[in-house]
Amino acid sequence: MTQMAQGKAFKDQATINAPAEKVFAALADIEARMRSFPGVNVTGCDGDVVVIDYVVNPIGVNVPVTFRAMKVSIVDAQEPTVLTWVADGPIKGTARWNLQSQGEGKSTLVTLDINYQMSTDAINSALSGGSTGGVVGEVTTTLNEVISPLSSAISSNFQQEIGNLKKITES
Repeated sequence: MTQMAQGKAFKDQATINAPAEKVFAALADIEARMRSFPGVNVTGCDGDVVVIDYVVNPIGVNVPVTFRAMKVSIVDAQEPTVLTWVADGPIKGTARWNLQSQGEGKSTLVTLDINYQMSTDAINSALSGGSTGGVVGEVTTTLNEVISPLSSAISSNFQQEIGNLKKITES
């Protein structure tokens, strides 16, 4: 049975100068969102499920780690206020987007809550160059030494995605 490393969570907020309906529509197009997400390579799409490979460059570690065959799908959609994605695979978790109209509907306060766990098998396999991913350069020797930098990189990628969402919806 696959064990999961300690879970991680973070929350971020941003104001987007677009109506909540437009922001929701952009988030609900999960395949497009995954295609613009930093480090993601879409490898397949089956209805509402997008299959991705996710390459993370841990901050402070010169070892890219690839989590392969992750499935991302929408599990809760309450247009135009709530959208929840779920990831299943070597990284399991949820991304909940809460949208609140502001300024007479001309802007949207976006709150993103992320909760996830990384499979210890996947991390170990990635670090050893196994099927979950390959490594280049020096390898960090312990699981704990790589979890924190991976989590920081994932958090940074989500912050970049909020920037991408602004570009799409504010135009």
